[in-house]
Amino acid sequence: MLDSNINHRAVAQAVVAVRGKYKILFITNVVDALIADSASYITKVYKYILQPLIPDLMRIWCLSPQLNLVGEKWRDHANNTLMKKFLSLMNSFFRIPGHVNCGSRLFVSVLVCHQRFSWYECSVAISAKLEAIHTFISEECEHHASAPDNIPHNLRALKDMIDDQSVWFTVSLCLAFTAKCMNRLGTTLDCFHSRHPLSHLVKGHIDTLYTYYYNSRSGHGSRATSSVVR
Repeated sequence: MLDSNINHRAVAQAVVAVRGKYKILFITNVVDALIADSASYITKVYKYILQPLIPDLMRIWCLSPQLNLVGEKWRDHANNTLMKKFLSLMNSFFRIPGHVNCGSRLFVSVLVCHQRFSWYECSVAISAKLEAIHTFISEECEHHASAPDNIPHNLRALKDMIDDQSVWFTVSLCLAFTAKCMNRLGTTLDCFHSRHPLSHLVKGHIDTLYTYYYNSRSGHGSRATSSVVR
C-alpha cells in the first residue's frame, strides 16, 4: 500500500486502512506485533501511534534487513576483493557512453543487469558469460591498438586483470561460488521482498535456508562445491 512519500503518518494510515479492510479490532490478542525494519519513522509510528492504540503490541525486527546483512557480509568479505574490483570496473565500463563499440550488443543482458538489478544478479550474469567477456575485453583493447593512449583506464585495468592468470582464476572462482551458493539466499530475499502475506511461511523459508547452508558446510554439499571449483 506504500509506494512513495513514506513517513510515520503514511504507515499509521496504512495500518488503520488494513484494519478496516479486514475488520480487525485494535484489541489485545487480535493484533500482536508490528514487523518492520529499524527505520526511524517505524520507531515513531510504533511508539507514538500504534502502541497507544494497542498497549500489548510487540515490535519484531523484519528478517529481510537481517538477510541483507548476511549478503553484505559475503559481498564485503576480504576474499572477494578482486571480484568486487572486477565488477566495479565492468559497471563503470558499461555505464560510460562511447566506451563500448557495436560488438557489445552480445552483452546487452550484462548491461541491463548493471543498470537495473542487484549486485548478486550482476554477479550471476557476468559469471554465465565470463569466457565471452574475456574475449570481449581483449577485442576491445585490440580495437584501440592503433592509439593505445586512448584506451579507457577502466578497460586497461580490466585487461590487466584478465592477463594475470592468478587474478583471473580468483575472480572466476569467486563469481562461480557466488552464483552457486548465494542463489538460495537471493531466492529467499526475493520472496521476503514480495507484497504477498508471508507470516505463515517465514519459518519454513528460514528453516530451508538454514538447512541448505548447514548441509553445504557439513559436507553434504561438497559435490556441488567441488563442481564449482572445477
